[in-house]
Amino acid sequence: MNGTYQRLLRIATWTTTVNKLDNTVTSMERKKVDIKDATNGYHLSIHSKENHAGLCRSIFKVLDKHGEVVNNACLLQYHINSSLETKSVEFDVLPHGNRKHGDKPFYPLQKSTLNAIKTGLKEGESSAVVYNSVSRSEGGIMAVSHPGQIPRSRHQVYQCKVNLNQHDDLEELLLYVQTKEEKIVLDHQDLPEDLWILGTQQMCTDLHRFCTATQNSHPISVDPTFEFGPFEVTPFTYRHLLLKSKRSGVHPIFLGPTAIHHSKDTDTFERIVSSVTQSCPQLKTLPGFITDGETALYNAMADGFPLATGLRCFRHVHANCKKKLNEIGIKSKQDKKVFLDFVFGSKGRGGLVDCEDKEELCAMMNESKSSLDDCEGRIFGKTEGYTSKFWRYIKKKEDMFANHMISCQRRKAGMPCDETGRPNRSYTNQSESMNNKLTRQKEAVFNAAKRKTPIGKLSFVRNVWEEVITRQVDEVSRALCGRSDEYTLTDEAAYLAVTEEDFYCTWSEAGRNHYVNKFNTMTMDDVTSRKRITMQPESGPNRNYPPVNLFEPGFSDKLQNVADVSDVVANALVSEAEMLLKSPTAVSEMPTVAQNTVKKFLVASKASKQGFYTCTLYKDHVCCDCPSFKYQTVCKHSLCVAQQNGIAIEQLNFVTKRKTKKQKSKLLNPPQDAAGKKGGQHKNPWRPRQGVAETPERDGIGKPDRPFSNIHHNNIPFTVCFLSGEPKAKECKQCGVEFPRFQLIRPFDIVLAHREKWTYTTREEPNQRRISAQYTTRFYCVQASCIFQRFEYFNASLVAMDGDTKQRLSSSHKQLLKCELGLDIL
Repeated sequence: MNGTYQRLLRIATWTTTVNKLDNTVTSMERKKVDIKDATNGYHLSIHSKENHAGLCRSIFKVLDKHGEVVNNACLLQYHINSSLETKSVEFDVLPHGNRKHGDKPFYPLQKSTLNAIKTGLKEGESSAVVYNSVSRSEGGIMAVSHPGQIPRSRHQVYQCKVNLNQHDDLEELLLYVQTKEEKIVLDHQDLPEDLWILGTQQMCTDLHRFCTATQNSHPISVDPTFEFGPFEVTPFTYRHLLLKSKRSGVHPIFLGPTAIHHSKDTDTFERIVSSVTQSCPQLKTLPGFITDGETALYNAMADGFPLATGLRCFRHVHANCKKKLNEIGIKSKQDKKVFLDFVFGSKGRGGLVDCEDKEELCAMMNESKSSLDDCEGRIFGKTEGYTSKFWRYIKKKEDMFANHMISCQRRKAGMPCDETGRPNRSYTNQSESMNNKLTRQKEAVFNAAKRKTPIGKLSFVRNVWEEVITRQVDEVSRALCGRSDEYTLTDEAAYLAVTEEDFYCTWSEAGRNHYVNKFNTMTMDDVTSRKRITMQPESGPNRNYPPVNLFEPGFSDKLQNVADVSDVVANALVSEAEMLLKSPTAVSEMPTVAQNTVKKFLVASKASKQGFYTCTLYKDHVCCDCPSFKYQTVCKHSLCVAQQNGIAIEQLNFVTKRKTKKQKSKLLNPPQDAAGKKGGQHKNPWRPRQGVAETPERDGIGKPDRPFSNIHHNNIPFTVCFLSGEPKAKECKQCGVEFPRFQLIRPFDIVLAHREKWTYTTREEPNQRRISAQYTTRFYCVQASCIFQRFEYFNASLVAMDGDTKQRLSSSHKQLLKCELGLDIL
């Protein structure tokens, strides 16, 4: 008896009057008339249809005078046609839509049972325990009246547990970044793979203050780390020259912009360096940087900072020299010392790396050849005419020593000098130290052994990167008032220290923030000239604001279930909304002269160009005009206004769950043969079933016999267009993937539009599809698998675009069109 309800029985509107004392109907007219009694009068809307088997469906709604549904409820009724009441009626239960074999009926799980399974899994119970407890709570298989009252199998509970913790990492990170009031992402790219540049404005300011100063500066250090998850992390580190460590007396290491990427090739590092320089344009005059000698990273840094001197890490070069000595056959520690002292020097005697210029380096190489030949010859018992292999190895590296390690290059790169006036040696120890700090933070949060448990990008940003940044920002404030256990001000900046009494007792919170912000913008020249920080006068007495009503406990858990987001995003939304509630001037009602209109509130936001977003308050929900609410139906602004007006729970009912999980990460997977990757390979490759012959594939890419084999094939060209100019472009017609509209991601903000016919059915002939006489516009993502699968005859000559679109195309757009469709745009 299944099927669509095509036969119309009744569509009508009746007018009724209800006595609210005893809830009885006093009058009813079977037509729609004006309601005279606004208190007791209602309209009854009836919509009834019947399917081909005689099953009737009726929907009843009660409307008030304004046309609103009373109590936001309706009555749904099913009944059998009176002509079939004497006959035996059979209901056909269809199999599951994904079932490939057999016709076993599918009974969906009831909502209450599914909620009970999710509740048990969230409380930490195992899948087997949840399966047994939910089955027993319904009385077991012998007591239920419907198959959907109990789980079908343990596998269903296992799958529910997997889906419960399965969130698209990229989509969650995008939503989390939008939720944050403070900007923590300098740049985000996704071609040819996903790339994030994390950073704050204070980091860019510090890099300019401490790494580009003319008199006192220190080179930045860049070194990739690993083992955080299925991605690479490359942090930029620098030294805070206004602080010193209480334990070691040296300047502390601070975390700078951090890249999250997948490949470690030159192109990826070039994009990272380009994004950092665009966010910190003052770094164009960077005097020097330190790397471990990785070719791809050094080439990208050298191209991005053309005025900088690239230094090599002495520790890595020392390890390479020891490795070469082992390969030669010199394994004794005493024998190695002679050769290593020649390169790196010893106490009281300088080595090759301590030469002042290239001429001195060349002279020292020539002078030491005979002594190294004799020393290495004695070790191997060869004296006459023997040439040292280690000397030849160093000779090949002479240009590397001359350009990246000798004293003049270190001085040019900005390395500080010791007591003797010789520049310090360069190491990537500050990068290694920061990598270790990030790893220790990961272990502390996830209680995991070192480099054993992989985490996602969102977990890394929220629980590792942000925690390290917050700690180093707090330590700067503590060092100013002498409360830090790790750092103190340097001798040059000691005059900026304040007493604890002034910092905590005399100054207000606004005064403390003002002083710390001014300190964080002072350059090394300002400190050298002993520039003072001028305090602003304290404002008058504080106004008496009404008490703040925060969210009830467990609200974030409810939001997580309703909005289908991870706990990290839900907690961030609630936390940011509470920060707006606590700020007395963050939310204000929009003034209006009209009466009986919906209220609107202005909510302050740094992300808006106007400085605020507008929230509209309705009877049971709040709407916001920010991008997050537009595409996710949830944002911190709407939650804040809803809580302020006492409808936070009603707002949760309004938040709609996303229909499908758009796995944006699948669109941005790195290539399997990416640099630094082993390549993907199925452990158990697919094999056809026994007795089923495998369909041979067609050789070549030749056209089929008939170019137009489907109704959507025609001679109309494809048009390249931007998503911003096509409001009807929702998803790809072929693959069904939704286009990224809530944040336009370049180059995936372009699509292909094609005018084509379609097929439809009529009420008289539901089983016969007809061809439309007109054309409609379908949209497709710029992906070869979608276009060639739907249009076998497609080639680049069938693509057209207007002049405005062609001018708006960037290099990434052109590269995407060329890679996917073979379209060359000049």
